Amino acid sequence: MCQDINTYIDGKYYYFGSDGALKTNYWMKLTNGEWLYFGSDGAQLIDSWLNQGGKWYYFRYDGLMVADAFSIIDQKGYLFDENGAMKTNCWQPYGTTYRYFGPDGVAYREKWLKYNGAWYWFDSNMRMVTGKQTISGNDYIFDSSGAMQAGKWVRYAGDWYWCTAGGPIAKSQWLNQGGKWYYVGKNGQMAINTDARVNGILYSFDENGAMRTKTMRQVGAHWFYFGADGKPMKNQWVKDSGNWYYFDGDGYRVSGGIYINGKYYYFDGNGVYHEPAG
Repeated sequence: MCQDINTYIDGKYYYFGSDGALKTNYWMKLTNGEWLYFGSDGAQLIDSWLNQGGKWYYFRYDGLMVADAFSIIDQKGYLFDENGAMKTNCWQPYGTTYRYFGPDGVAYREKWLKYNGAWYWFDSNMRMVTGKQTISGNDYIFDSSGAMQAGKWVRYAGDWYWCTAGGPIAKSQWLNQGGKWYYVGKNGQMAINTDARVNGILYSFDENGAMRTKTMRQVGAHWFYFGADGKPMKNQWVKDSGNWYYFDGDGYRVSGGIYINGKYYYFDGNGVYHEPAG
C-alpha cells in the first residue's frame, strides 16, 4: 500500500495509513485547515464530544471540529475558541448585549448569574437583558450594563420605581424613607406631583413624590387640608397662616354662612372664618 485511505465501514468512517494500519486517537488536518478526529476504535467522531487534555471539543454531523464559533448542541449553546476548545466561565458579545457560558460551557438561558457582586438575567434566547423585565411574575430593572438594580430608587422611561433589596419592584405599597412617605402604585410607579386615592382615601404627593402633610391644597373643584397623617381633615377646624377654616364631612373647605354643631358661622370666598361684627 502506498497511500492513506478513508474508508466507510458499517456506517462509520475509518482511516488507514499508507502502511494499511488503522489510525486510532488520531487528529487529521484537512487542506482547508479543518480538523477531523478518529477515536480509540478508529471510527471518525461525528456528532460527538471529545475530552482531551482536560479540554472539550465537539465534532459536527459532517465530522468537522467546531472552532472559533458559537454552536447549538442538543438545544444548548456552547462557545468554542480558535483551537476548538470549549470555553467556560466567559462572556461573549452578542449584538447589543452578551451571552454568558458557565463552568459546564453551557450558555445561560432563563437563568440568573451572580458576577462580581451583581445579578444578571439571561432570557430564553440566551441574551443578557437590560431595562425593565418581568421574571417569574416579578418586575425588575436592569441597568445598561445588565446589572439588576436593588435597594434604591430607579428612574425608567420617565417614572420612578423602588427596587427592593431582593430586586423585585415594589408595588401598591407605602415606603417611608428619610422620614417621608411615598406611594408606589399597582405597576410600581411612584406617585409624583399628583393627588391620588389609596384604599379610597385621598392623598397628595409633591414634585419629589413625598406625601404632603399639614397643607391646604385644591383638588378638582374643592379645597382640602391634608393633616399630619396625610389624610384630609373632616368635620374639623384648621388654623392655617393665622386664619381659621372649617372642613366638612367630605373634607371640603366650606365657604359662606353655615351651621356647625347648631351654631352659625360665616366664611368668605377663600374659606376664611370671619367673626360677627360688633
